Amino acid sequence: MAALDGRDITVHVNSPGGDVFEGLAIYHTLKSRKGKTCVQVDSLAASVASVIAMAGDEITIAPGGMMMIHDAWAICVGNEQDMNEMGSLLGKASAVLSGIYAAQGGGTPDHWRDLMRAETWYSASEAVEAGLVSSVLDYSTGEEEDPSEGDGSRNRFDLSMFNYAGRDNAPAPQTGVILDPAEFRNLLKEAFT
Repeated sequence: MAALDGRDITVHVNSPGGDVFEGLAIYHTLKSRKGKTCVQVDSLAASVASVIAMAGDEITIAPGGMMMIHDAWAICVGNEQDMNEMGSLLGKASAVLSGIYAAQGGGTPDHWRDLMRAETWYSASEAVEAGLVSSVLDYSTGEEEDPSEGDGSRNRFDLSMFNYAGRDNAPAPQTGVILDPAEFRNLLKEAFT
């Protein structure tokens, strides 16, 4: 990334997610770099991969693409104290994630946290409506290759670990944004100054 600092880049995302702290590190690395960062969701941005996508100065999604947001979760082995500490850590991590979604899509972190608790899946157009992405890619210009063509690797993820295992199995996302992103940032500045 250091070699790319100051240059415009496009990050392609197609992932069911992964470790929340690794994802946050990637998000912050992309967000803090100089130069324009465009993010293109080629098929799936689920779990912390959807957070990484929020690092884009411009965020687009392929037709047929999906995004999924949910509360952070982990595996913990130990006694009651260990479990309580993990629960507290997961709550803190989820609060950070909800703030990132609110900064991009508007509304409050509590609004996004409710959507995260419900494990919310978005189709491409629903992700635009929610404010998570700016637009659905238009392949009619011939400038972009359709990710559904090629080697057939588009939707090979095992999504059975999630409650709904894909947008087709999930309820429709709740709609309605309370604040736009600029209003939310102003409220945050006022709260911490």
